[in-house]
Amino acid sequence: MNRVLAILPLRSGSKRIKDKNIRVVGYYPLFYHIIKTCLLVPEIEKIIVSTDSLEYKRLVESYFGNEARVKVSIRPQNISSDNTKTEDVIQQILNKKKYFNNYKYVALVQATTPLTRPEDIKTAISEIVNNDYNSVFSVAKSDRFYLNDMSQLLVRPMTQNKLPELYETGCFWLINIKAFIETNNRIIKPYSYVTVDEKFALDIDDQNDMILADKILSEKVRSLERKYFQSRDMNKTNINEYFDEHKDPDGNIRNILFEKESRIEFAKDEINFINTQLKDDESEHRSKLLSIGLGGGYAEELISSRFIKYAIEPDTAASAIASEKVDFIYNDSFENVEFDSEFFDVIFAHHVIEHIKNPILFIKKISKILKIGGKLVIGTPNFDSAAARRYGKNFRLLNDPTHISLFSEVGLRELLEDYGFLINYVDYPYFKTKFFNKEDLLKMLDQDGVSPPFYGSIMTFYATKK
Repeated sequence: MNRVLAILPLRSGSKRIKDKNIRVVGYYPLFYHIIKTCLLVPEIEKIIVSTDSLEYKRLVESYFGNEARVKVSIRPQNISSDNTKTEDVIQQILNKKKYFNNYKYVALVQATTPLTRPEDIKTAISEIVNNDYNSVFSVAKSDRFYLNDMSQLLVRPMTQNKLPELYETGCFWLINIKAFIETNNRIIKPYSYVTVDEKFALDIDDQNDMILADKILSEKVRSLERKYFQSRDMNKTNINEYFDEHKDPDGNIRNILFEKESRIEFAKDEINFINTQLKDDESEHRSKLLSIGLGGGYAEELISSRFIKYAIEPDTAASAIASEKVDFIYNDSFENVEFDSEFFDVIFAHHVIEHIKNPILFIKKISKILKIGGKLVIGTPNFDSAAARRYGKNFRLLNDPTHISLFSEVGLRELLEDYGFLINYVDYPYFKTKFFNKEDLLKMLDQDGVSPPFYGSIMTFYATKK
């Protein structure tokens, strides 16, 4: 029997940061992250959250009340003070026969190490089970010079030649329960350790640690839970029909593949910006531009010929028309075309990302092939704009079934910033367009029907790769 029980002490009343264990970090209370990590370790059969607070108990159960593997236990007041040792909390749980008799190992984890990885805990469980250790705990390496060994400071070897120091982290301890009951200690001979990457060993002790953890976890949660955008069902969507003749929200029959003037007018500010990004290099070092999803290439035709123009267009008919307006064109999807890392000076993705099933991979690839300091010009509808909020399902840009990834200004900003871009400017092209007129403005007073064009419904981000 090698069953593993996890214990998470969750005391209220922390001094440096008030209610640290329930502060929101990375979209969720701090304790949430280590519980989710433990749930990703199948060897852990039960997770006991030991708290002195009924409010903490209620909060944990609001997130994990339906999770059979998570149980909250209220600890006695005599082991709930500032001076209480964690070992006393473990003892109190293990004194219950149902835990002492049914589990061989206990995994001690902490809310304050929210970056702990499930694979490291799995490694520790494997170590303690397969080698009959009494304890296996987490350590990290440090190349720092410590004052307790002045001989190192006086000699000062090259860092790469220096033996790294090992230090205990707070990520986890795996302990043989019977040995623990006898010693009341979390490290018991024979013991071993698992070396974890120092970047995952952050132990929150002060506000600066909290800020750093929030940044790291927020990016992780946004990526895993796709918080940047909302997805729409693709079952009835065929991106290959995008350039077919269709009826627009106003009832007009259109084929946007042949709307040259409209395309140029729509992208005029972006064209002007891109033309300011040319370098003064000789012809063999000309700036390279990539346009993704350029349609007939009408906007790209007005971009300076001093650029070497690359383009990707999945529609065959559009690609044929655009081929005369660029230097190189790929009639394929963006994910299928490979370029060298840091190849382009400018990337132009004008109203493409809303058609992409996985925008996160889309932006990651753009970041990979764009040079450091290179410019990204990316436009998309704003599905959280004033008109979108006012008209709901009748927001005109929901009419296109190929719009499957719906961004807000906040969502696209976070996606770009999380994947290495500095946002220089966000533009909402409206007041200089033909749609800024009395007739369309008056339509905003009437909530019936489809929304008219309005300020904020379209946005363009101008960004630099950091």
